[in-house]
Amino acid sequence: MKKFYVCVIIGCLLVIAFVVYRSEMDARKNLEPESWNTETQFNFNRLEGYAVEDDRSLDELLTVEYGIEELREFFGGRNSNEVSNEDEYPLTYTEVNKRFPVEVIRSRNYSVYKVIEGGYFYVFWQRGFDSKAGKYVGDLHVYFSGYINGTQNQNLLYSINVDETTIADVRKLDPDVNFTFLETPIRSCSYLDKEHLLEIKYWYKYNRCDADNETYEKGVKDENNFFVDSVEIVPREEALSNYSSIMEKDLP
Repeated sequence: MKKFYVCVIIGCLLVIAFVVYRSEMDARKNLEPESWNTETQFNFNRLEGYAVEDDRSLDELLTVEYGIEELREFFGGRNSNEVSNEDEYPLTYTEVNKRFPVEVIRSRNYSVYKVIEGGYFYVFWQRGFDSKAGKYVGDLHVYFSGYINGTQNQNLLYSINVDETTIADVRKLDPDVNFTFLETPIRSCSYLDKEHLLEIKYWYKYNRCDADNETYEKGVKDENNFFVDSVEIVPREEALSNYSSIMEKDLP
């Protein structure tokens, strides 16, 4: 009899937990665009204090064109998702706006620049979070930046060899590759077209069981020590990539 009551209590608790979970999910749907992927779901308060524009087209908003090389020179090596040099700091919104005035910020946390050579240059924003205050604080900073002209990387798939091509090689093949270093395994996504990205996963040359700590830690800093493990064409909107969050109307 006692087991029966225990089962009833557990069942009630599970039902309550499910109802609370569904209520929280329904509340979040009212705050977030349904098409946001898992990487951008928690960003709806990040742009507080900044002017967000989702309705007007890029043709209406962008008034200046920039050369791709001047954009790459300014933003190169300053993405916070890749900064490994302790002396380097990610670019802030204030720095960016001073050099390249920001003409649009989308609610999915990115801005766009029109490129003279064709296509667009995208800047994805990040912001510090104060866990005690429960909100994002400080200036926005650049998390990732990349260029899309709609025609690059068409032959990228055929230039990559599993167990031979390294991260360093992929960077040369695609200067605008989007890496996710905080995931295991490390992966990257390259833009193919409006519907697809090329997702690559990597394996690390050294194993903690086989290499001493010094060799292991030093090796991590060398991108030639990471080799392609798998290559797959994936749906753009489902991939774990900043490119997934770009609105289709903002793509070339």
